[in-house]
Amino acid sequence: MHSGRLLLPVASLAGFGLLAALPGAAVLGHGAPARTAPAATARTAPAAAVPASAAPAAATVLPKVVDCDKVQFEPSQYVLACADGNAYFKSLHWKSWTATGAEATGTFVENGCVPNCADGKFWSAPGTLVLSAPKASKLGPVFTKARYSYTRSFSAPLPTKPF
Repeated sequence: MHSGRLLLPVASLAGFGLLAALPGAAVLGHGAPARTAPAATARTAPAAAVPASAAPAAATVLPKVVDCDKVQFEPSQYVLACADGNAYFKSLHWKSWTATGAEATGTFVENGCVPNCADGKFWSAPGTLVLSAPKASKLGPVFTKARYSYTRSFSAPLPTKPF
């Protein structure tokens, strides 16, 4: 079994024209059209639970994820390699999406790049994607780190005689 793990650090969005809107944020992936959260997604206590004398509670706006060229909420696909699309998740099922992190399971797909990436074959494996480190931005709160893992089995012939 082979287990792959990667933590994607914060990177610049200058190449995508978003640097002015989100200085120093991470390009975390690219996905297909996904279910999006309303611009002011908020979770607050029900009105009956808040005393009339209390000041209104501030709503918690859930972070989104910066994709290669847009901002998304719970995307169904997520490209990790924006330049060439050689590593991505598909069929994501979000187990959680909170103000501090998000976690999904899905299928990790990667180009084996043998003999080269243009002629390589894609392989896939079950995987987990975890988003974290939300930061405030002009686009609203966004996650700035992604960690993913997958498990893949390999088989190879064993020698039949000593060397």
